[in-house]
Amino acid sequence: MKFVTFEEGGRLRVGVVVDNNVIDLNGACISYLSKVKKVTNPEETACRTVPVSMVEFIAAGEPALKAAKEIIDYVEGEKFNVPGAVFPLEKVKLKAPIPRPPKIVCIGINYEDYRQILGYPKPEVPLFFIRAQSTVIGPDEPIVIPKGGKWPGTTSKCLFQEWEFTVVIGKKGKHIPKEKAYDYIFGYTMLVDVTAHDIEMIQPGHVLYQQRCKAFDSFCPIGPWIVTKDEVPDPHNVKMIRKRNGKVECESSTKNLIFKIPEILEFLSDIMTLEPGDVFTTASPPAGPEEGLQPGDVIESIAEGIVNLRNPVILEK
Repeated sequence: MKFVTFEEGGRLRVGVVVDNNVIDLNGACISYLSKVKKVTNPEETACRTVPVSMVEFIAAGEPALKAAKEIIDYVEGEKFNVPGAVFPLEKVKLKAPIPRPPKIVCIGINYEDYRQILGYPKPEVPLFFIRAQSTVIGPDEPIVIPKGGKWPGTTSKCLFQEWEFTVVIGKKGKHIPKEKAYDYIFGYTMLVDVTAHDIEMIQPGHVLYQQRCKAFDSFCPIGPWIVTKDEVPDPHNVKMIRKRNGKVECESSTKNLIFKIPEILEFLSDIMTLEPGDVFTTASPPAGPEEGLQPGDVIESIAEGIVNLRNPVILEK
């Protein structure tokens, strides 16, 4: 299943994409409970069954997924004629599937082909940093080149982007052995790690500046949806493609990961408690010939057959 967060009537809703339609799970659940199950208080029951927040939906676990499948079957049986609960995908305003992930953990230097290009030593453990929630945007929302303020190092003229296959945590865990890692995974999405490279190079290698150059609003596109783990049989054999203005800039594959997903999850869970809705990336493939993002550019970050995250680039007004 492909789960999305979308905006409808000024509110954020959890939906599922089926045949180029977005089904509002809560709205369709109300119809299903009322029409089929004859529940007397369908609104209250629906909110417990399929929460309207993605983090809460993920945390609800297997019962919520089972309910979502029943709702999809119901909507398909109604030939998608469920008023107020089914919308054409092209007319829906998608947001980041998890608008405010509890934790955003970005892994670095984890593609062997990229490590060799950069000439870095092979890391002994996964390298990571944690992003701010306020950097998150969704599909088709603009990456903003910051004009800054009066302080030095708050404006940039050189943005680089990295596209990273991303794991969504499904349930809470600590000290998770890698053999059980997939029990804690909900699904997969795409994350773009944007860096103000000129700010990064003010003092290369200093952690303070590494954090600052990635902390600007809009520097973390995520989406457009989360694909559940059952639909990705081998997350270590996914073709990765990056495009700019329709032209392929570079390609790679998750088969080149140094630390595999279960190893990353095990390592992170030895440091921090992982919670439903947390995301961690698997790092960026080789970036190819790097040219700074320009106003008017449109980038596409693709995990073939899974997600295609598209974002325009604009100057801050």
